[in-house]
Amino acid sequence: MKRLLRPLGAVVVALGVAVAGCPAVGAHGDEDALVLQPAVTTPGGVVGVRGDLPTTNSIRLVLVAVGQGDQGEVTLARLEDPPQGHFETAVTVPTTAAPGTWHVEAQTAGGAVLAESELTVLAASPSAARDDRAEPVALSPGSTARALSAIRPDVADPATRERAPTVWWPYAVVAVMLLAAVGWVRRHRQREHGRVPPAATSSR
Repeated sequence: MKRLLRPLGAVVVALGVAVAGCPAVGAHGDEDALVLQPAVTTPGGVVGVRGDLPTTNSIRLVLVAVGQGDQGEVTLARLEDPPQGHFETAVTVPTTAAPGTWHVEAQTAGGAVLAESELTVLAASPSAARDDRAEPVALSPGSTARALSAIRPDVADPATRERAPTVWWPYAVVAVMLLAAVGWVRRHRQREHGRVPPAATSSR
């Protein structure tokens, strides 16, 4: 009998060791995590959030300012019944978030913290806060006059207006007529001087 119990006991001990060394089915263990990508951003930035949590109930992602308690708490997203606690989403950091260290927490509906991860918020760069209106452009007087004449030709600078073509043909006609009149007068006078007076009859 003892010979039969010894092998049976060895089998039981081996099974116990094997069961103790295997993780429980469905347990997350060290996989419980909340991963942020990127972990450094600016106000208004978009951050990817990936979680593997020990729950199948609704999860609330909350942004918490370190050292400010509930006063610095902002809800970023609500995830309804993630399958086996796995989820992947993207959240937007509020534009009012002050630069500093924040925590993104995954909470249950009752407020219990399941996991958290640190998020660093940097101050926005000055270029991002600049006014989008066009910069004023300095124009020289000549370019200003040309631009004005293109919009309102009637108010353009007289110096920049295009000169109208001079009508010359009436003057040419008058000149030709004067020359013709002078020529006619000269010919008429020549004819007058070229006439021979009638010969005088001799008296007897």
